[in-house]
Amino acid sequence: MIHREDAPETSAAIGPPKPRRRKHRSRSLHGSSLRGKISLVAMFVMLRALDVFIFVEWPAVNKSEVFFSIINHAIWTTALLAAIWFRKGWARYVLIFFMPLGILAALILLPDFWIKFEADNRLVAIFSATLIVQGTVAWLLIFSRDLERLTGRGKG
Repeated sequence: MIHREDAPETSAAIGPPKPRRRKHRSRSLHGSSLRGKISLVAMFVMLRALDVFIFVEWPAVNKSEVFFSIINHAIWTTALLAAIWFRKGWARYVLIFFMPLGILAALILLPDFWIKFEADNRLVAIFSATLIVQGTVAWLLIFSRDLERLTGRGKG
């Protein structure tokens, strides 16, 4: 057997094999269930703050129509947000579908809105705030990876 001077004599001199490194993807790529629940709480707070804003800013003397419309909206959005919290994937789609439908229903149920819309600037503020808040909630429901992970549709 030929020995070379620069060759190690035992395999121990080479050292133990290096462990293979696993490729870990960041959890943020797949979303987090905890962040999904935090975003659900934020959506709930935004929607209820919008309800309070609408009730306070509504110019009508008799606010019973507005009050019952807000109660109706609060009940079904809270129920659907709770269903998302309990990992029901269908609730996201139902909420995305019914949010614009709820705005249209409120406009139909409140017929004096269009008469007063041109006369009062507060209604423009209410309408703008509603579009901003509900647009933000819809955007979160559609594009949030955290909510996808929460409802079981996310990867990982």
